Amino acid sequence: MTQFYNASSAYSLGYPNKSLNVSLAANASYSSVGETDNLTLGPTLSATKSFFDKKLRTNLSSSYNTAFANGEKQNDVFNIRFGSNYTVYESHNLNLSLLTLLRDTNNQSNIDFTATLGYSYTFDTFKIKIKKRNRKILDQEAIEKLGRLQFRHRSVTYSGTIPEVTQQIENVKNGSKFRNIPNQKLGDVNFLFAELKKQSKTEPYKNKALEFLDALYSYDDFLKLYDDILGQVIDRLKNDMENIDYNLEKSLVKTKIQLDETIKETPQNNVEIDQLKEQLNDREKKLIGHRWTKKKFDTYQGVAIVKKPDQLIARFKKKEVSNVFKTYEENKDLTKIKEYLEYQIIDFYYQQSLNEANPEKLELRYIDKN
Repeated sequence: MTQFYNASSAYSLGYPNKSLNVSLAANASYSSVGETDNLTLGPTLSATKSFFDKKLRTNLSSSYNTAFANGEKQNDVFNIRFGSNYTVYESHNLNLSLLTLLRDTNNQSNIDFTATLGYSYTFDTFKIKIKKRNRKILDQEAIEKLGRLQFRHRSVTYSGTIPEVTQQIENVKNGSKFRNIPNQKLGDVNFLFAELKKQSKTEPYKNKALEFLDALYSYDDFLKLYDDILGQVIDRLKNDMENIDYNLEKSLVKTKIQLDETIKETPQNNVEIDQLKEQLNDREKKLIGHRWTKKKFDTYQGVAIVKKPDQLIARFKKKEVSNVFKTYEENKDLTKIKEYLEYQIIDFYYQQSLNEANPEKLELRYIDKN
């Protein structure tokens, strides 16, 4: 039987005039798998700040987590993360990410440092320069009568008559990046697009267009966040797998010893013997599945494997994207999403291991077989 519980609390302070937000959160998660009870808890402190008319956005966060297995302390994890994004001339974006991870386990202590520097360019809509004729500038009323408008959204300029802009927006809507929007989001997007097409005046049309584009691109923002969170989950599991491997083998050996003693001392107790055999088989499957998964995860590098996934990660991403998006839309609880993904990816790889792992190759690593 598997049980999973989570509790979290957060408090945020915002200072709009200073473009500053500060938040403090605490989280505790408990899971019970077989005879193993796991508890993880710790606080997180984060702050975001914008500079230079919001052209430079920065964030700094730090978290500390302690993990226990059956009441015994397994590890301490402390991390500090800094990120920044700077927009230059609207189309150019520079981003920097720094992560320091300090991990202290029963077996070893290590420090990891990761730095990522990136650059991106947003291609604007191309404009044809036409030589201006000598004529009076049309006032706003005349422009309104002609039904022409121009506005920007995320560094992209939309301009022309209302039908022309509608076609531009529809081309974006039908682009490849929005092809797999979940049904619960697709309904909202289609409704907003239908409302947009009803507008015949430029100002109401512009407002509806911006509302539609915000809703459309919010899913693209989520996909980037989804990749980042899943990458963090993979890194965390990868770091914890050595301790989990030891505990699973210890539990397997303990059950095997108990079974052998029961067969020797009370061979007529068929009920207990059958129960122990079932427990032993279950623990053997879990250890085999864990080692098969660990071998896969040892080749993974967090966000890198998520952005360019192998077949298994690609299947898992596709399988869970709708569930994660639904949770994100409901409460934006990133901690809850991480714990959900952690539980689901473990089960996903375990089920896969039942078909691919070879039980005959199982060997004890930490405990003398004799």
